[in-house]
Amino acid sequence: MNDQHVVACAMIFQDILLTANVLLITWYLWETRELRRAAQAQVTKSQSQISATHEQVEVMRRQVTIAQDQLEAQIRPALTLAGKGATFWVVNIGNGSALNLQLVKGRSQTPYLSASSKVDSNFGRRIKGICVAPGDSQAKDTYELIGSFGQVNGEDVQLVYESLSGKRYISMIDFDGTGSPCKTTLHISQN
Repeated sequence: MNDQHVVACAMIFQDILLTANVLLITWYLWETRELRRAAQAQVTKSQSQISATHEQVEVMRRQVTIAQDQLEAQIRPALTLAGKGATFWVVNIGNGSALNLQLVKGRSQTPYLSASSKVDSNFGRRIKGICVAPGDSQAKDTYELIGSFGQVNGEDVQLVYESLSGKRYISMIDFDGTGSPCKTTLHISQN
């Protein structure tokens, strides 16, 4: 073999190696592209799973809220005033005990809806802070005489109390011009 044959064989071998390199690089680029597509698809699926998980958490949160509301409904007190003899009595017509009772008399009041609102009894002070268990037999005498207040239209009394769970409730009792209760409205505090 002469030098030309060796150079020609080396050139052919070099061309084969360059072609093999081109094919390998092309194959590598193709596989890299497929890996990128697979990674993008995986990220998209992961994002949809995260979104689905977030929706499930929201549904579970709503279910917990509903369950808490149902539990609270089982122990929810509901107080009102009733006339017995010559005085007003606080009567619990709800399902649970009412704690830390405060009675506030005024005109066209806004209910104390915030759980942190300070309440000062100015009516029925003898029963301030008591517990009123459910049922008429547990009614509490306010020692306030019927007709001793409420002589002006629009006057009302708020019974502010808590359930066993600590949730605050307000019963708003409106009185007519003769001092008789004419409407009771239950309000639930905004915690």
